[in-house]
Amino acid sequence: CRRGALPVLQRHGAAVMPKMSGEDDPEAFLETFERAALATGLERAKWAGHLGMLLVGQAQAAYRTMSRGDMLDFNKVKAEILRQLDIMPERHRQIFRGEKLDEARAPRALWQHLADELNKWLRPKSASKEEICDQILLEQFAMDLDEENQQWV
Repeated sequence: CRRGALPVLQRHGAAVMPKMSGEDDPEAFLETFERAALATGLERAKWAGHLGMLLVGQAQAAYRTMSRGDMLDFNKVKAEILRQLDIMPERHRQIFRGEKLDEARAPRALWQHLADELNKWLRPKSASKEEICDQILLEQFAMDLDEENQQWV
């Protein structure tokens, strides 16, 4: 979202959240929506439907391509939006590995950005230690192969 903030208003005990804008970071919008839904006590079974009404652009298009059954499952909706927008762990790995300190960015800001990308790449809250180790091992394995095998992998 714009600066990661999604103002949530309460109206008769229900959460009223603003519609996503074209300027919003879709991943941040989804994360903030989840936090707002939890904070306001919105029933999890209603999350996907509420989210669907707030989406715009490519995120809305991804939602509309889903089957009616899948449209009711928040986790499936979130995964499909992220997949169709190519916001996958591999993308975060590439960003994490490619970041460098530039003159415009303070070291503290670089550190925070790297930490955010690492968490989005390895997803330590939902992955086991073994899964994280497998991801790092697979990356190193692919990097250590000769160029022809790297392309094949």
